[in-house]
Amino acid sequence: MKLDSTLIQTLGIGSLPEAEQRAILEKVDRRLEQVVMRVLVENCSDDEARDMQDILKQEKNLEDAIAEIALGVPRLAEKIEFAVAQEIGKLQTVLKG
Repeated sequence: MKLDSTLIQTLGIGSLPEAEQRAILEKVDRRLEQVVMRVLVENCSDDEARDMQDILKQEKNLEDAIAEIALGVPRLAEKIEFAVAQEIGKLQTVLKG
């Protein structure tokens, strides 16, 4: 896993040892994936959810799958970006506290 220097700076964990940064980033990645999936579920109809499952099964890259799904759901990308930004803000607070 390549360390994301922008996310490290955003979260304020740059002074931590690399192993600790890596562990935090892995947890953050999992949490952000959960946030994205929650937004997808909240904003999709049953038919869109079935389509989403099919796309996710075919796509190896979650970002590509979400981009494809977002094409069919109005303002989905904006909602995802907003939810992710909120979650990063919460994580910053927790990590600084």
